[in-house]
Amino acid sequence: VGKGGCLVEAALACPSALCLGADTNPDQLAACAANLHHAALRQVGLLQADAARLPFASGSVDAMVVDLPFGKRHARPKGLEAEVLAEARRVLRPGSGRIVLMTTGKASVHKAVAEDCGWQPVSRTEVVLGGLKVWLHLIRRASNP
Repeated sequence: VGKGGCLVEAALACPSALCLGADTNPDQLAACAANLHHAALRQVGLLQADAARLPFASGSVDAMVVDLPFGKRHARPKGLEAEVLAEARRVLRPGSGRIVLMTTGKASVHKAVAEDCGWQPVSRTEVVLGGLKVWLHLIRRASNP
């Protein structure tokens, strides 16, 4: 969730949706809560959780946006993409659930998706955030993993 920029945008774009944000860092969650309060968003909840171990029932989530750690200040553990995709495959609705992964690792996400038959790549877009090239990977949950 970081400071909640993506979460705020999602809540503004989909006002009828319940949006949930998760982060392992309580300081990031506090900063996000302040930003949500400032934006007067009420349909948003926050929880302290890891994207690789979410407290949701299997097949209960419609969509996810995961902003993986990137840049020089944030180390990314080896295999994180595969762990996050495995958990997303569990919680997303089969056939219609989708995830957007934001990362500087184009090849690592491509490899993780290729190794997990539970996914159908939809698109990949390059953007620049804070001077860094970042890839947005849109991936749909397959009907039968």
